Amino acid sequence: MIAFDTNYIVRLLIQDDPDQCAEVSATMRLELENGRNIILYDVVLCETLWVLGSAYQASLEELLTALKVLRNEPVFAFENPERVETAVKRFEGGKADFADYLILEMGKQNRHSVNFRIQISWERQVIHIHLVRSSLFKASPMISSSRSTATC
Repeated sequence: MIAFDTNYIVRLLIQDDPDQCAEVSATMRLELENGRNIILYDVVLCETLWVLGSAYQASLEELLTALKVLRNEPVFAFENPERVETAVKRFEGGKADFADYLILEMGKQNRHSVNFRIQISWERQVIHIHLVRSSLFKASPMISSSRSTATC
């Protein structure tokens, strides 16, 4: 089994470089013909959506379509399909990024308590995620990210 990196996935979705697109398609076809999957790691999904949103100004609808295309492609296997599916469902109706929901699901699956707090101001949406291993540790922000509340 091989894995695709973010560049391969972006080329597949955007179709902006004919040579690279041909290479991606040929690799996918070869793996499928040989009965092998191509794994898409969680981090690649997160990076892909970040690139699509930041470099290509993809809307939420376009990001969800990209995830659907990848999930419906028979050659692709996912690090944890159930985790991805749950994160996608939360992303569809939520206010956070896909990566935030994926982190939430990873924490739950690893039996970590995940406190997910969203604060909204007029200027920014601030997301704080706390991963707490047990009550012996005081919750402290491990990740803090901000993004504009304006939609693409």
